[in-house]
Amino acid sequence: MTFASESTRLLQLQDDHRPALITETGTISFGQLRRRIAETRARLLALGVRPGLRVALSFPNSADILYLAYALCDIGAAIVPLHPSTPPAFVTRILGFLGVSHFIVPKDSGLLRLKLTCPIVSLEQLMTLPPQSAYEPPPPAPDDIAVLITTSGTTADPKFVPITQRNFATIIDATRAILAPMSDFDRGCSFIMVFPLSSSGIFPTMAQLALGSTYVLTDDVSPHNFLSLIQQHQLDGMQCPPAYLETLVRFPVENYNVCSITRLNSGSDFVPNKLIWALKKKFKNLEHIGIGYGLAETSAIIATWNAHGEKDFDTPTHCYRICNPADNQIKIIGASGAVDTGEKGEICIRGNSVIPGYFQNPELTAQMFDAEGWLHTGDVGTLNDDGTLMLQGRHKFTIKRGGRSISPKSVESALEEHPGVARAVAVGVPQELFGEMIWAFITKAPGATLTVGDINAFCRETLPAYLKPDNIVFMEKLPRTKGVGKIDYAQLKQIGAQKLNEMLGENYG
Repeated sequence: MTFASESTRLLQLQDDHRPALITETGTISFGQLRRRIAETRARLLALGVRPGLRVALSFPNSADILYLAYALCDIGAAIVPLHPSTPPAFVTRILGFLGVSHFIVPKDSGLLRLKLTCPIVSLEQLMTLPPQSAYEPPPPAPDDIAVLITTSGTTADPKFVPITQRNFATIIDATRAILAPMSDFDRGCSFIMVFPLSSSGIFPTMAQLALGSTYVLTDDVSPHNFLSLIQQHQLDGMQCPPAYLETLVRFPVENYNVCSITRLNSGSDFVPNKLIWALKKKFKNLEHIGIGYGLAETSAIIATWNAHGEKDFDTPTHCYRICNPADNQIKIIGASGAVDTGEKGEICIRGNSVIPGYFQNPELTAQMFDAEGWLHTGDVGTLNDDGTLMLQGRHKFTIKRGGRSISPKSVESALEEHPGVARAVAVGVPQELFGEMIWAFITKAPGATLTVGDINAFCRETLPAYLKPDNIVFMEKLPRTKGVGKIDYAQLKQIGAQKLNEMLGENYG
């Protein structure tokens, strides 16, 4: 199966008059969406786009990038999405390395001034071309590249991740899992999103749109505009990374009518149970929550956490169920190979969701994939008897203290049980005696008057000695990575090393 064939089939099933997209300029029905995709496809063929070529797009969250993405996918060309804020020098380097054939941008984009080896075309220029009818490409094959994502992940150098048509098609099943139950989709289900379409956010959006969701698209994701659009259109659901959800919790949501919100989709980082309860206080009718776990290398989502009402809100949010329809396999390995059920180790994945390797990077492919095709994710977890996957953090951020390997999540989850703690992050800071010390960085809940002594007293009651933090640091805001805003463990580790150096007058960093 390919994403091109399955998404086309699903879009054809949607009622012509049902709203597909709501933008600042009006509402686009599914019938209009299909026609605009077909028109864009014809112009791309007239431009010379052919199967196997790589076409870069740099757009804000808008209907235009979706028309282009569906059309390119159907032709069999590879989409290269680039965020509009990407520095021009980096754009030039990426497009050159990937051998991009065309670069399409809005008419007012400053990137039109770049000097590139490939043509830069504005969308307006593209749509003035006469439609191409003389050439009809063959249907894309499952192993054809559908999307090329640029990501640094937790490494310093960018990686180029090729998502094949087969990989992309599995996102439809994963989207069904994260949206369950879908019984209310017969009447239509509307969402607003924060994830950028010019990155991996394009995957679930294209899949969910094909399944019949209505999307409100905006490039202004300030909390005021976000909540105003929910109020204006009485939307059913929202899709936001955890960092944005934390912003909403601190915002006066009660000043807006958000009683229509019953659904929440999230992912890209841990979503603490405490955050879910805080959101429930703001969005009173919130009931169905889906959180996805996955990597760019697994085509985004391979496992989900789902809640259907308050009875599920205390189920640990780092305990996921595998999306079985994608036919993926998961195993946990330790230093000596596969470990028994319930034992901790590195999460390895193979199956239809997993990419074949990195684009033009055999060294990195050999490093991350073994001879049997297993992707070594670098994530630590356990696989339980009931088939659930318990995620415990990144292998590279496992804390090595006094001969023990400690999952940051085991410390963080315990600290976040304290009512005065909004978020806790644990990192290992190098120290000669212990190997690493446990440093906990904490943001306080609104109105909380916590002290280090309060936290230490709480830890004495709730944590075994080897899990107690050696040092507590309160922060107004935790550092986050660019993009969707994951917690920046590496920067916190550096901050801890610097502070320890200052405290001891020795360089342990």
